[in-house]
Amino acid sequence: MDYDKLQDMFIGTWASLVPLMYNADPRKCDTTIIEHGYVIEFIENPFVSSDRILRLHRELPTGRTTIYELSYNSKDQYFSTITENSIRLAHWKPDFPRYYALYDKDNSKDSKSPYTFMPYPFSEEQYFQLMTVQNVLTEEQYKILDDEVRVMQQLLSNYDALSVGVVLYHDMLEPHEVVNILVPYLKSSMK
Repeated sequence: MDYDKLQDMFIGTWASLVPLMYNADPRKCDTTIIEHGYVIEFIENPFVSSDRILRLHRELPTGRTTIYELSYNSKDQYFSTITENSIRLAHWKPDFPRYYALYDKDNSKDSKSPYTFMPYPFSEEQYFQLMTVQNVLTEEQYKILDDEVRVMQQLLSNYDALSVGVVLYHDMLEPHEVVNILVPYLKSSMK
């Protein structure tokens, strides 16, 4: 998955959807308003009822394929994670340095951990040292993610959602298209 597409999807969807997910009732959403060819799955985590997962599927002649998944939870993960097709940003410690864990399967050969851990903010020397031996994002990409964490700290301060994650299984839609499909569905349970 292209990282820029993944980042755009994360930034372009979570702020519109998470507050609605928090207030929507998964059992009362109106499935008749969903655009033709799409199926939505909106569930509470069976282990933690305050956690919710929203998935968008596309019905194709060959079967159903998952396109997009958004979840929030109240797990107290100290670091955010970026994998090949997902971003989960944790924002629960506003006064502490943030840590970003970037999936790096080559790193696991030496350290037994498949992640590169990067604190933010970081010094140029620290960044250069990691950059020369491990897989890292660009400085600008870390800044963009960290700015998004700051937005989350403000926007989600009244919610118990302490991390938000997006998994992008397919890049067939743009962020505004995902929002246009999912917002009416979520709003339908708030009548």
